Amino acid sequence: MCQLEGVMKRFTGARLEKSKITILSVAQAAGVSVGTVSNVFSGRKTVNPEIRNRVQLAAQDLHYSPDRVAASLRSRRSRTIGLCIPDLGNPFFGDLLRQLNRVLENDGYRLLAVETREDGALEPEKLAVLCANRVEGIFMVPTATWAGTPTDDIPVIVIDRVREDEPLPSVCLDNAGAIDAALAHLHALGHRSIWMVVNSTRLWNSQLRVSAFLAAADRLGMADRVEVLQSGMAPQDMAIALADHLQGTAPPTAILTASGTATLGTLRALQDCGLSVPDDISVLGFDDVVWMEVLRPSISVVRQPITAMAAQAWMMMQTLMVDGALTERHVRLPATLVQRDSTCRVIAEPVILINERKVAHV
Repeated sequence: MCQLEGVMKRFTGARLEKSKITILSVAQAAGVSVGTVSNVFSGRKTVNPEIRNRVQLAAQDLHYSPDRVAASLRSRRSRTIGLCIPDLGNPFFGDLLRQLNRVLENDGYRLLAVETREDGALEPEKLAVLCANRVEGIFMVPTATWAGTPTDDIPVIVIDRVREDEPLPSVCLDNAGAIDAALAHLHALGHRSIWMVVNSTRLWNSQLRVSAFLAAADRLGMADRVEVLQSGMAPQDMAIALADHLQGTAPPTAILTASGTATLGTLRALQDCGLSVPDDISVLGFDDVVWMEVLRPSISVVRQPITAMAAQAWMMMQTLMVDGALTERHVRLPATLVQRDSTCRVIAEPVILINERKVAHV
């Protein structure tokens, strides 16, 4: 039985070194998914006989045998995987849940999701709920105060919000690469004065995005003309903070947001301040949801690979459940920059009046 203490405790001893031949190796050799190999080893009768034979031959050729201890533990569980998520109202997390549910269902598993509401104090309680339901593994999207560490009791894979030197297996965006591409796009359009709007730098992925933003600005020779604004977790709080900052301040020519909620808050602030997108300020958002394409002007975005993220996390989870080890513990996936109408080339830098005195960007 999985205990909450097991999810949270540190390793008390070193793992035995595992063979590099894993269930993923067998899947690749047989030309099938990890889930299909898992179904063959667990004796599920739904597998096509020809495919079953192909998997068995690949396993023999590779001298692979599944971890029988892990298999015996699985037999006492419920073919259910847990997902601990911060905010179901956040479109990114909603999309992640849907994609994870689809890939699990394809392999005969179900997903049990709990929500922490961005409250770290609720995480132990929510994890206890998952453990009480005998889940075989947990996908964890942590709050800012998450302190979970490796455990032998149940596989835990961190998604999206990955700490520096993360001890648990993880799948997330290549945050530095995504921000580099975003700033390069704005720079190519002539933007030199750029603000980054971020919800909270207490979140590890936000920290990475801010660090990458400042480093890229330095490389491009405009470190003295960029600014990072930390404006709160909710869109309405972000809108108020950004609007206050824009009052009496020379605005940038472009704003890069660090999350979907930051994009929403930014657009509201610009509207409240009577500023037009992209004529007054270009906006490059983070994460892509339907309204960003439908809105006029449509919003240019850094799109996260949510479908690939879910598939990769599930493949890693299946490998852990069968083998207890991974050859690649940390996977970083590339973003896609989608240019729409909200980013355009700079024509002239803005000039505003403050106390009857002209102030321009310097």
